Amino acid sequence: MSRLYSNQKPKAALFNMGMAIGICTFFYFPSLAFAALIIFGLAITRPFKLAEWLMALLGIITPYYFLLSLVFLTDKWKGYSFPGFAVTFPVFDQSQWAYASIIAVFTGSAIGIYFIQQNFRRQLIQSRKSWSLTFCISSLPFLFLL
Repeated sequence: MSRLYSNQKPKAALFNMGMAIGICTFFYFPSLAFAALIIFGLAITRPFKLAEWLMALLGIITPYYFLLSLVFLTDKWKGYSFPGFAVTFPVFDQSQWAYASIIAVFTGSAIGIYFIQQNFRRQLIQSRKSWSLTFCISSLPFLFLL
């Protein structure tokens, strides 16, 4: 995603990233959250061009297109069930040590964000955007804790 800033023709790279995320969702469906990272990365690194956004979306949808065409051609519609998707509140039955470690991670992240923000203005624009992407990718697992 960081190389998209200087790439003159990013459509192939965006399609490949979307295809990788689409294939990953076959094995672990919550990895679909990385699709939000593609959208966020495009919003940060590139000016808005609808064709680029559609290429990323097309890359995510392509593995499902091939799967559904295979199901259609083999006439197995009755035996196939689509993966379910539900948003629920996670059950967290852990000890006090788990809560303490989560607080320590959040505290360390907050201190890191504070120190990064102090030196953020001195960096080049491309470096700022790359650090923003890195922060978003590293904070993605925390979305599943909340």
